[in-house]
Amino acid sequence: MDLLLAVIATTTLGVILCGSGLLGWRMWLRSKTERLNVAGRDDIERIIGAVDALHEQVHFMREEMGELNERVDFAERLLSKGDGPGEPHKPDPSVAT
Repeated sequence: MDLLLAVIATTTLGVILCGSGLLGWRMWLRSKTERLNVAGRDDIERIIGAVDALHEQVHFMREEMGELNERVDFAERLLSKGDGPGEPHKPDPSVAT
């Protein structure tokens, strides 16, 4: 009978210790994954901000390219206009380039 009580007591203690260990491990794992999820959200928000900034820069560069194309077209029209019919514009030699 004493042996049976000792086995039951040892088994009960083992179950309690293992259960506590598993519960502690579960709580640690949950906190670790929550920290990783928060860190992942911060990374995603930072990446979204960087992409938005790049989008704005590309939009600005497209506007500048459009303005530069208009200036080049205007300059080409002036140069192709020429001094007379069918003659291209000749630069003034007295003006230093």
